[in-house]
Amino acid sequence: MNIQPTSSIKSGAPFSIGPQDFARVVDYSANPMDVRPLVGAAMEMLFAKIKECQKTNKKIVILFGEEHSMPTHIGAQQILLHDMFNAHAKGQIPKFAVGFERPHNSLEEALKYKGIHIPKQIHGHIAQFDRDGQESLKACTQTIYSNSAPASVESVMMFCRKHKISSRFTDLARYRLSRYLDPSDPFTASIIKKYASIDTIENDIHIASASGMALRNHGMVAQILDHTDQSKSDIFVQTMGAGHAYGLYNDLLETSEYKDSIECLLKQRGVEVVAIVPACTGILEFMPVEAQKAVGETGLLVQGLNEQTFELLKDLNLTPEREFLNRVFEQSGGVTQVLEAKDKGEYDVPIGSKAHMGILGFVPALPKI
Repeated sequence: MNIQPTSSIKSGAPFSIGPQDFARVVDYSANPMDVRPLVGAAMEMLFAKIKECQKTNKKIVILFGEEHSMPTHIGAQQILLHDMFNAHAKGQIPKFAVGFERPHNSLEEALKYKGIHIPKQIHGHIAQFDRDGQESLKACTQTIYSNSAPASVESVMMFCRKHKISSRFTDLARYRLSRYLDPSDPFTASIIKKYASIDTIENDIHIASASGMALRNHGMVAQILDHTDQSKSDIFVQTMGAGHAYGLYNDLLETSEYKDSIECLLKQRGVEVVAIVPACTGILEFMPVEAQKAVGETGLLVQGLNEQTFELLKDLNLTPEREFLNRVFEQSGGVTQVLEAKDKGEYDVPIGSKAHMGILGFVPALPKI
């Protein structure tokens, strides 16, 4: 393959900060609404990694971290997907897929929320029939808003729908949309059984606890590897909270260790990693020393971007966030736009009607008990 970068934008010379001086950090505070240089840096790292992997044929995973409520981070993800989509169309990069830090059973939960009967034969397994993730994306953009930066999340998911980019929700299931893992979910139960300690299994597992983060990271890695094989993709872009990439001392005063991070787990499985992690205020102080060393090998910490946050629970009006995200895109070259789902209400059909029964049409045939 002839590798020719689509952009010559330079990220600037990385410099080291922090008590250990291990982590590479790039500052974009000169224009905090312009995420284009960050995307340019990510594309440069990707092209370099593709060149390295031409002889080894290893898979490449891009870990794109975020503070969930910050549109600058999620907007940068959408621009990266835009650049990768165009690069793939020109034959400059191989096929890629996208992962979202959403419960893997979000499609099933959305359908149940809308009153769609889920046959017991496929409880917990509906997503496996949604091989390219388009039904999951449709369900979430129609029925489930993200509490954090909802308009930005909707936009990047709609970008994947519009361009039919193969996608996967990779996180473990949660108990009734709570902050605890759901051990009744088959996939979640399998991860708990395989990786959790006896003490952990016997207690409710909070998603942000050290054990919860470790289990979720193991689950996301399993989903990433499964989807790259299923979709025959050589590159996978996983979006997730910054703490999943390398580990972090979390808000429960527990340590999410580097050895349990997605970056470390992927490398153990022979996957090449490129990580972009927004370094919001104080993140270096909460990052394990081993993680800071790893950033120097595979990643880039980014600081100086606008840190305006939007939360659905604080404001049900999404217009201010859409206007803010539009400014981010305008100041980042105008290569993409804010996208909004226009087919909301597609699931709001009479129960038992032909349209209602057809919602599960992507399931080829129900397995027998």
